[in-house]
Order: sequence, then structure tokens, then C-alpha cells
Amino acid sequence: MNLSNLSVLLVMLSFLMNVNFCLAGDDFRRSLSFGPQLGLYSFYGLSSTDPKNIWVVGGFGTIAHSSDGGRVWNEQKSGVKTELYDITFVDNNTGWTVGRHGVVLKTIDAGNTWIRQETEKKAALFGVCFVNSRVGWSVGEQNTILYTDNGGESWVGQSETMDRILKHLFFVDEKYGWVVGEFGVILHTNDGGKSWVEQLNPLGEHTLFGVFFKDRQKGWAVGMDGCILHTQDGGVSWTTLASPLTEHLFGIQIIGDNGWAAGIKGRLCISKDSGLTWTKSTCGTGVNVWLRRVHFIDEKTGFLCGANGSIRYTQDGIKWKEPEKLILNR
Repeated sequence: MNLSNLSVLLVMLSFLMNVNFCLAGDDFRRSLSFGPQLGLYSFYGLSSTDPKNIWVVGGFGTIAHSSDGGRVWNEQKSGVKTELYDITFVDNNTGWTVGRHGVVLKTIDAGNTWIRQETEKKAALFGVCFVNSRVGWSVGEQNTILYTDNGGESWVGQSETMDRILKHLFFVDEKYGWVVGEFGVILHTNDGGKSWVEQLNPLGEHTLFGVFFKDRQKGWAVGMDGCILHTQDGGVSWTTLASPLTEHLFGIQIIGDNGWAAGIKGRLCISKDSGLTWTKSTCGTGVNVWLRRVHFIDEKTGFLCGANGSIRYTQDGIKWKEPEKLILNR
């Protein structure tokens, strides 16, 4: 081989190496494995409509969707760069997410496009709940309670006068709902939010981060120092349940005889008697960050999300799995 041919060959090899490097770099930009490299992606809210479709929201306006039960996730374009704190879907197409600066986004195509909705307040919104495609509420800073009966085309305030941060809410239907938050506040409405009554927290000013009701009577709330509250009369009276943890709990859900509560340091509490007694559990090794939300579709299929890109899913209600990858859309 003469020097001329050798030079051509070297140039071609160099070109191919550069192409492969660029492709590898492009693949890296577009697909990230779950683990330390997702440390900047903290997820605050989660919603699922069936065992296959799940959405999470978090920092930097991140929205991600899985259509295969949690194995692979695809980033969706939110159009915002601020934190998103909660998300809810009423079917596989229609959902809302809320966040900092009063951001409310809606989708009617499973998250392929998100449209911003305007509200009268610009306070951070930490919780959102819809009972159907028309009626929903959102809560947040400055004692903000917002209500819509037209799918979010317009929102009106239903706020109390005291200035507290409201962390989470749950409605079982268009009339009955509960809100929890800072300083142990528990608010209840039986008329769709036209009026709110404060219920007595037996722990006083222990801040509450999550609330869940099975029906109009049976409910639970979780919060600081691992506290778990329970009511069997719609909140007329709340009692304190024995908790196996002393760390904060953020989210709770009960389905049938099974219950789950998620908190900091990757800790879980589980119940096998419809939320009356609780034992300590985990979602596997390598998770030592706060877990913000837990959501189960049935007694075996569930999902978790939290700090540092943490997402876990289970298909048997026992073993938690880590997703394979997050495909970016940027």
C-alpha cells in the first residue's frame, strides 16, 4: 500500500470514529439510564390510570411518561422550566399538572402536548385533584384553594383567611374533600369547597404532607416524624396510629386490605389490615432519598417517585424494580 492510499484510509477511519463518537454522544443525550446520572431529576408527583400508563413530574418542568408499566420512560415537553409538584389524570388522555408560580398545565392527548391554564394567583401550587374531566381543585401557598368546574378553562379561589401552606388534597367525589398542610391543618368540605371546616389534628401543629380517603368516612393522613392519622367518621375525629418510623412520611394509599406510605431515606410503611396497623419496609437497596408519592392501581401494581431521579415499580406488590432508561425529548 502506497502512502497516498494509506493517507486516504487513515482519513476514512478517522471520519468513521468521529461519526461513531457523535452517535454515541447523541444517544447519551437522548437516553439516560436510571441511577446517579439522573441526580438532578427529582420527581414530586405521580399519576397512573392503568397498569401500563404512568406520569411523573418534577424539577425543571420535567414531565415523563411510561406506557409499558414503568420500564421505559419518555420525557414530554411541558413548555416550562419551573418545578412541577403534582399531577393527576382522569383517563389515559386528560390530565393536569401544577407547580411553582401558579403554573397549571393541561393535556387532552396523553401528554404529547401541554397547554398552560391561567389562574388568579401566582403562589406555588403543591397539589391537584380532579374527580372527572370537568371538576377539580388545586392547593398551595398562601392558603390557596382553587376550583374549576370547566376542566380548568377558569379557576376561582375558595381560600380560607389564615395564611398557611396547603400541601395536599383528596376528593372522593364532587362534594366531599380534604386538604392537609402546614401546622397540622386539616380542612374538610362537603359542598364542593363552597365552605371549609377545620378538623382537629390530635398531634397539634405537626405538618401533614399527604392525605387519602377510601370513601366519605375512612381516611388517612401522614406527615412529620412518621405520623399516621386515621378517621372512620369523615374527620369528625382523627386518631393517631402507631407508626414504625420516626422520619417524615409524604404519601399514602390504601387499596383493599393493603396500604402503603412513603417517606424519607427510601423508607416505606406497609399495612395488611386496611391501614389499621403498619410495619416498616423498603423499596429495595440503593434508595436512600425521600420518596414523595406512592400510587397503586391494584393490590399488586404500584409506583413510587422521589429525589435524585428515583422511580420504582412493582408488579407483585413485593419486589420493587428500577426502570431501564429515560428518553429525553430536547
